[in-house]
Amino acid sequence: MLGRAAVIWMGIVPVAIVNGMLRDVVLAPYLGDPTARAISCVTLATAILVVARMSIAWIGPPTAGAAWMVGIVWLNLTLAFEFLVGHYVFGTPWTALRADYNIFAGRLWVLVLAATLTGPRIMFRPPPRRTDQSFGLVAAAALALLTLSAAPSTISPTGEEEDLLYNATAVFRHVAVQAVPAIPASVMLRAHGIAVFPRTVLNGARLAGNGVMSARRAIPTEWTPPAAIAFEGVIPLELESPEADLVLVAQTQRGLDYLVQGRLANPVVAPIAAGVLGTDTPARLHADILAYMRFGNYFAGITVSDWSIRELKADNALLYGKPYSTEAIVRGAGFFYLPPAARAWRNAIAAYFREMS
Repeated sequence: MLGRAAVIWMGIVPVAIVNGMLRDVVLAPYLGDPTARAISCVTLATAILVVARMSIAWIGPPTAGAAWMVGIVWLNLTLAFEFLVGHYVFGTPWTALRADYNIFAGRLWVLVLAATLTGPRIMFRPPPRRTDQSFGLVAAAALALLTLSAAPSTISPTGEEEDLLYNATAVFRHVAVQAVPAIPASVMLRAHGIAVFPRTVLNGARLAGNGVMSARRAIPTEWTPPAAIAFEGVIPLELESPEADLVLVAQTQRGLDYLVQGRLANPVVAPIAAGVLGTDTPARLHADILAYMRFGNYFAGITVSDWSIRELKADNALLYGKPYSTEAIVRGAGFFYLPPAARAWRNAIAAYFREMS
């Protein structure tokens, strides 16, 4: 009985993954993250009750107490998966995991756990003398097929991709909010796209490094999933620092198109304009892209010449399970499940624009 309970629980995992994908891709961009999470918890709790109803006869608990034991097994497996796999495999911070239990903040994850614990008991019916197990077998087979179909979505980024996203998120938060002076709101509110390249390598006046970019959707608080890209360019001075953070803000649709291209055939001769600073400084309305650089304790606008962009499909494959192009990600041509590091990046940008709006 407990072995069959574990098999059905393993079928619930891909149901939860698909539910999370629908939340991130369909609900969150339009309803916001808090509302999307609440709806997602309700739908997942309902799905667990449906799975319990479909499978309880096949699991075959002989008594109500045994049905409670099935729920206890499901609950413990869920908690172990959430905290151990969530933190050590997917890299979700402990604080983020604990935040799901804060019902006063509108989090309804406890509803999912309640359904997990009580579902088998609620759906339990004393078995007749001869139990028709065919329906339970069909349910188990359907869940197994769902597990196989959801397998590509469970691919998790390596430590390198996660570090890139978390570092890019930290750079964005610093230059947009914490730096004095920071990137002016007059620049940020006109952004069609934002790219951050943390810890680019400086070789004299030439810099190169990998980063991530997202584009704004129709609503300013909604941004696309991050796409991994590489950048090279020349700055007008040589720095003693071996590395620096680079931020590009696309001010026009043409500037965004530059960032989205898979690979520029030749370096762009026209330089990227140095970004303006100061809360009262008007933005350079004619510039397609503005560039900012942070090195050491300094933060300033910087001109970049002879620059080129290259998409990193292999990195995108590690993030999303398929080697999507930058354009596919930005234009929404794929079905993306966001790993925690990618979600943190997008949430940081959305939070900034919610505060500014």
